Amino acid sequence: MKWLALLGLLLVQDPDVDGLLKQLTDESIEVREKAAAALIDLGEKAEEKIKARLGTAEGDLKKACETILDRIARNRKLRAVVPKLRRVTIEAKDKPVHEVLATLKEQTELPLDTSAAGEARVTVSIKDALPLQALDAICRTADLDYLPDPYEGRRGPVEGVPAAAPPLKIRAGHSKSPRAFSGHFLVEVESIQLTRSIRFRNDFGSSPDGELSLRLHWNPAVRPTRVADFAVKSVQDDKGNDLKYDTDEVVIRHMGRDMETGLDIQLKRPGDGATSIGSAKGRLSILLALGRTTLAFENPQEGKGQVREFDGITIKLLECSQEGDELRVKLATSGKRKTLTPKEAEDPFDRGASLDYDSIQIKTEDGRPPRGGRSYTGSGDGKGGMTYSISYQRMTSKVKSIELSMDTEYHEELVEFELKDIPLPK
Repeated sequence: MKWLALLGLLLVQDPDVDGLLKQLTDESIEVREKAAAALIDLGEKAEEKIKARLGTAEGDLKKACETILDRIARNRKLRAVVPKLRRVTIEAKDKPVHEVLATLKEQTELPLDTSAAGEARVTVSIKDALPLQALDAICRTADLDYLPDPYEGRRGPVEGVPAAAPPLKIRAGHSKSPRAFSGHFLVEVESIQLTRSIRFRNDFGSSPDGELSLRLHWNPAVRPTRVADFAVKSVQDDKGNDLKYDTDEVVIRHMGRDMETGLDIQLKRPGDGATSIGSAKGRLSILLALGRTTLAFENPQEGKGQVREFDGITIKLLECSQEGDELRVKLATSGKRKTLTPKEAEDPFDRGASLDYDSIQIKTEDGRPPRGGRSYTGSGDGKGGMTYSISYQRMTSKVKSIELSMDTEYHEELVEFELKDIPLPK
């Protein structure tokens, strides 16, 4: 009888792909949907047989096979930019911190550099926690930190889908800053500033009473492209007063590809007697590029006026001049992208091609990129058209081509957070 039990176990571990394919033509919608979901979950294990069935399929079955194959292909791309979220359970009593961190690393595959963790002994009880949440609990107990130093040097831009950033490096001294965790991401309080007497005006002419600066971080194995939306739900002091400043309350300072980006929320003045922000709630929409394509302007100094088309957008090379070791480039975009997030569809300024340092690559005759600093400006016409002016210093040879790396497909991650008990400046 044991062999029958073993056979049953093997059948559970190796689902009947042929049977699931037959269920795609079942009269019941529920049966068809469950079969499609099971085939998508099997992924590459079922892909070959689905492709074979697609060769003879017609009508609704053909459409279902195509949809399933598309989902499997998308999931394959997704794994390259978002790792599987593995929750953590650790019980440790008076154990060396490097051993506890090793257990965390084993459970999550979180990239960690623990060489400077030290010999502190920790006692922690962690159950079903998010990876970064568990890491934070361990580090707080041992007075260690893992977030990158904002003044530390960062790697330069890379071509194509951005490579993962370096591992999280454990170092001495936890900042004790309030942090909130969501999926592979965390939001940290960077600073709070309140005006004393003279209210300052922001770039839009409005006058907030203060500013709450946050920093968004993520698992280094995640490869975000940009923040598509940042909505502040509510900000209240510990007396229950509303501190949310309704006009231009959010500024995304930058979207780095090295585990952090800055977020600023403008505030009203807290009520009398308030000593902290009791709660700050928000939501972020993070885009991750699942595919990219390259648009090249060859021999740009001789070929000014070249035009490239991408997803409904026209990109034109207006200028490319090189004097000594300095290169000046001007690009113009017009048109409207066909692939838009809901937020981009609302804002005409976001409908064009987004060109930044990471998306523009300079190819030279000697194969060496510009070695000096860059200046970059962009201006828009309010209808989606943009003009970008970029200069590069310390060119080592003549520019050979200008390549634009453009996102072709996105995955969206929603980050919901609530930060509590944030001390106000005295």
